[in-house]
Amino acid sequence: MNGFLTKFKERFFPFRELPQNIIGYIVTRCWVNNKQVHFVILTQEELQEVYALELLLGIKLYVVTHESITKHWFWKWISGGSYGKYIALRDYHDNVTLAHERGHGIGSKKLGWLYIPVEGLPSVYNNLRGRIVYKKMTEKEAEWDYYNRYPEKQADKKGGVIWENGRRVYRPLYLKASQSSG
Repeated sequence: MNGFLTKFKERFFPFRELPQNIIGYIVTRCWVNNKQVHFVILTQEELQEVYALELLLGIKLYVVTHESITKHWFWKWISGGSYGKYIALRDYHDNVTLAHERGHGIGSKKLGWLYIPVEGLPSVYNNLRGRIVYKKMTEKEAEWDYYNRYPEKQADKKGGVIWENGRRVYRPLYLKASQSSG
């Protein structure tokens, strides 16, 4: 029955994430348009990995490479983001961040148009706050503080990220257990 409801919602409510998808489309088009100037071209093997992740997760994944970050001030500011079906990362090899951003994507699907005011803006606030406050903290303290705030903690849980031995790790088994119990 749950599969039926999911298909019903996707078919009859295609605009559920419209604001997030518009933002994601605009942001990623800017990156694509600057690809020749700011991006290091990924190897064919890396590109295949990105395509496989997109297919597996049902998203569009965009990667801001190290070279692009060093060439323009705006790319230095971007740390990763989830915009509806679009996810932008500095490094697609980072499973923890990918899972965290996928958690935001799950929140976006559930909340629809309410996602931006309920989760999106608080997440942006946390990110901007962190750029000021976390200068006075160690990296571990800053990470703990950031990812234990709303909505980052919830995105971690939805994405299958847990704290283990003082660091965040991706645990797909935790994800399945939390979905069946929650």
